[in-house]
Amino acid sequence: MILYVDMEHITGRTAPWGHALMAGRIKVKYRIEEITCEPCLIAHYANVTPEFVQQYPFRAILLSGSGTDPEHYTDLAGVNAVIQLPPVPILGMCGGWQFMAQALGAAINPLGPLPPGAPSSDDPVIFREGYQQEYGFHPVQITASHPLFDGLSATPTFWHAHYLEVNPIPPGFRIYAQTALCTVQMAAHDTHPLFGTQFHPEHYDDAHPDGRRLLENFFGLVGG
Repeated sequence: MILYVDMEHITGRTAPWGHALMAGRIKVKYRIEEITCEPCLIAHYANVTPEFVQQYPFRAILLSGSGTDPEHYTDLAGVNAVIQLPPVPILGMCGGWQFMAQALGAAINPLGPLPPGAPSSDDPVIFREGYQQEYGFHPVQITASHPLFDGLSATPTFWHAHYLEVNPIPPGFRIYAQTALCTVQMAAHDTHPLFGTQFHPEHYDDAHPDGRRLLENFFGLVGG
């Protein structure tokens, strides 16, 4: 059984785009079930505690992204406790990776302001005016071998949607992928079953299947 933790704040849930975000959570649930051939439970982060996790036979936990900036969150104690003493392997994706890193002592910062005179992004979504961001399907550069990248090229393509990054990484982690704009695109802990991607492997499509392959590798790595 897989636990998919919805890391969205109430601010995001009630935003104009909140309904699309919530529908997307269900899509990811079905994708996880298709890949693993086992049930996937969605739970809001505010309800996730070590006691909650102990009630179910989870073999992996995935932390979703979020559309709300980290400073709005004041109720992360339960999920932070799960991250700090991982009962099973955990994969944090985009915002989920940022929250994982924060729970382990790292800071979350913007990628940086746009250079003077640079035009604003022409992306259909602007996360913060005047700041650099990554949005859409773009390749990452693998900088070190890792089982999550098995079967992928040296520059696999994933979906990106962020203007924040984890840098530096928490103690005990190692970086395995980057882009020109974001130093930490994938990291993993040396001894604990903790993995993080700044990109969204769960948002793949037929033209960009690398995210699915990474998830297949993750579930294969953590076993049955």
